[in-house]
Amino acid sequence: MAEQEPLVKIKTSSLAVGTHKFLFQCSAADFHDAEITTARFPNPITVRVLLTKTASELLAEFSVETTAVFECDRCLKPLQKDIVGKFRVLFTPKAVHHHGKADAALVEDETRTIGRNDTEIDLTNDVRDTVVLAVPIKNVCDPECEASVAQKEFLHRVVPEESEWQRKLRELNQKFQSN
Repeated sequence: MAEQEPLVKIKTSSLAVGTHKFLFQCSAADFHDAEITTARFPNPITVRVLLTKTASELLAEFSVETTAVFECDRCLKPLQKDIVGKFRVLFTPKAVHHHGKADAALVEDETRTIGRNDTEIDLTNDVRDTVVLAVPIKNVCDPECEASVAQKEFLHRVVPEESEWQRKLRELNQKFQSN
């Protein structure tokens, strides 16, 4: 992503200790990113942030919601799907040390170091990643599209219920299981 003005930035210096809620709305074009296009994401991208501030740390838990436009992987008809992604980031003044390998991976992915003089946090890249990762790998019509129904009907007509060979194999299997 090119260097740009932060889209999801929270000024933390004036926040009191406790929980704070924030709401952001941006468009796909705001991201200037090849993976987040207005063709794919024509509707606003809503970001809800629950920020918990302690004396030394900030925990940002956020959800990203939007609607994306796809083509059905089976019939190629256009379809829309609601996209929802969640993520959380812990901002801490020093590196957190954990002993387990799983903990180290978790800390690396969800922890950011902030300086004592930092007055704001920027969640823009985390929001971008959350949107991209929330996109389903497979996109199909719901309810089933005509292509899927036609394929099932074709297979039902072409494949007999049980061939002679399958029947003998089933009988043999039952014989071995009963002994």
